[in-house]
Amino acid sequence: METAASLPGTEALTLLGIDAPDQRSAIERLLAGLPASAWQRVTRSLGVSDQQLADAVSISVSTLTRRKREGRFTPEESDRLLRLAELAARAETVFTTPERLHVWFTTPNQQLDGQLPLSYARTSIGAGEVARVLERILDGSPA
Repeated sequence: METAASLPGTEALTLLGIDAPDQRSAIERLLAGLPASAWQRVTRSLGVSDQQLADAVSISVSTLTRRKREGRFTPEESDRLLRLAELAARAETVFTTPERLHVWFTTPNQQLDGQLPLSYARTSIGAGEVARVLERILDGSPA
């Protein structure tokens, strides 16, 4: 069994305010639905509006409002939010300030076909490519 230190996405879970000491706990928390407070944590980390994050997570603003009122997201919505949190956590290791992180996610990127990294990450395939671009930056390659 994996410990919290070796659990994939540990930084993202921390960013979301989720305590999951092992992989099974993390999966259970995700399947139960992330709390609404996780949303604000991601918007703050990325420096984006509710509308921008809603577009990236593929959730309507009316549904977002309902989820905030209910206090919890569905497992599918939670998984998409976790995907963005993972990218935000990775980007925090690449960029030195919240402002630089925000600018990077909201500026067209040539390596992503001129799209915003935030928009490109709407799918798991796109998010994987955004993660690869972040890794190239971390490795000192042009991005």
